Amino acid sequence: MIKNRQKLLEYAGKDLSGKEFINRCIGEENGFYRGRSELFDKIVEILCKEENLERMISLYSALKSDGEIELINRYFREYARYSTTEWDFDAEKVLEKRFTDPNYCKIAAFCERSNMSELHGYLCTWFFEENDRYALLNIFLRNS
Repeated sequence: MIKNRQKLLEYAGKDLSGKEFINRCIGEENGFYRGRSELFDKIVEILCKEENLERMISLYSALKSDGEIELINRYFREYARYSTTEWDFDAEKVLEKRFTDPNYCKIAAFCERSNMSELHGYLCTWFFEENDRYALLNIFLRNS
């Protein structure tokens, strides 16, 4: 993982938008990186392809406020947690009605573009209250 981290930091440091991504979202002053190495490792795993890294940099560069940054950070923290946790229930069975959610297609499309599991990505949206979920879905839509 250290080699992957170094590769990500070197790639992102090549231009201004990459540096902005690192400084705004992973930098020590934000607190995102501190104490969240599992999350960072999961993001690096998701971004193992260069086009995914460019999408993530584009996503974070397009965020308009600290609130949006925290919202998407929370989403990725939940994703890292639920994609690395053993479940004692059948997630497919519990989430079988997700296809009737009017927002399912937005979430699934975002997950597909980001090289993430649709099941885990959808589950993570459950932890957002109405206004936060609506704001998160708007971020997903803007980055379609």
